[in-house]
Amino acid sequence: MTIAANGNIKHRPDGATRSRLKPGYEGFRGANRVLAHYRTVSEDQRVAPTAYKLLSGQDAQGGLGAYLVTLIEFNLVHRESLDLTPSGRDVAEAFVSSTEARLRDLVDNSPVRRSRLYNAGRDLTLAHMSAAERQLCASLLFEGTSAMADLVRRMRHALGERLPASEAGLRAVADSRGDELAQAAHYAVCFDPFRRALGELFASLGHSLEARPGAHRLTDLANDDLEEAGEVARTSAATLASCPEIRGLEPIATFARDVVGGATLADTVRSTVAFHRQEGRGWIIDHGDDRYAAGQHGAFVAPASGFHGYTVGSAVRMLRDLEAA
Repeated sequence: MTIAANGNIKHRPDGATRSRLKPGYEGFRGANRVLAHYRTVSEDQRVAPTAYKLLSGQDAQGGLGAYLVTLIEFNLVHRESLDLTPSGRDVAEAFVSSTEARLRDLVDNSPVRRSRLYNAGRDLTLAHMSAAERQLCASLLFEGTSAMADLVRRMRHALGERLPASEAGLRAVADSRGDELAQAAHYAVCFDPFRRALGELFASLGHSLEARPGAHRLTDLANDDLEEAGEVARTSAATLASCPEIRGLEPIATFARDVVGGATLADTVRSTVAFHRQEGRGWIIDHGDDRYAAGQHGAFVAPASGFHGYTVGSAVRMLRDLEAA
């Protein structure tokens, strides 16, 4: 797919400090690693189509490694055996029947003409699904009794049947005193400012630490951006802590209450670093006495200013593609 786009899957919108995926590629998994690999074959006229490793267990797992929760949720694979269900087999057969000509000579690691990969990558996007695939996916995902189908129906009913952006749609159905789905929508809307503020705080602290070896006192690292992010985090945490708890998100509710219990930047940083560590990551190391050091970390990137969208954003984009034909 990256070859079909000639590597042009990212752009930098006006005012943005970093490049991001173009709208048509939002949700594209592993984009940075794919682009790094693309650069190594960008001039090759013949390319081995399966030489790129996206998942550590891809030979055995295929899409199961990245999409198992979704496949189970929508009854495409059996929970215990992971065999295809009848619905999963229908989708698989529809895919094969519409793409066999494109994929026939891409099943092994023999180099093939670049033009073959270009055509296959163009045709394998959601926008180029066959009519049978569109009908099956629309039915499985957006009809029936699933939570996603119910959410889409409610959003369209609230907003005059037009397909909304994820934030507008969630706000339209959010109700802290409603049923489970309405409460979950309310929680997502309240959570997003908290997520952004803590992302800003964590990225700002990380940037200050990654260029300085050893541990440093927070008072020597603090700046206006860090102070502001901490203040916004405590305010948004109070809003989130007042929401009804959502089943499965108990650690987030506990974390929000912990942040609310603090009164200073030091309290907020301490809680945030502890939560990050609790989740199994060690990007920033707490040395005690409000002293911190950079650990083994990835890129400290501040979150985008817009609403995240979560699974709803991906679902809305997919539904737009399904209805575009």
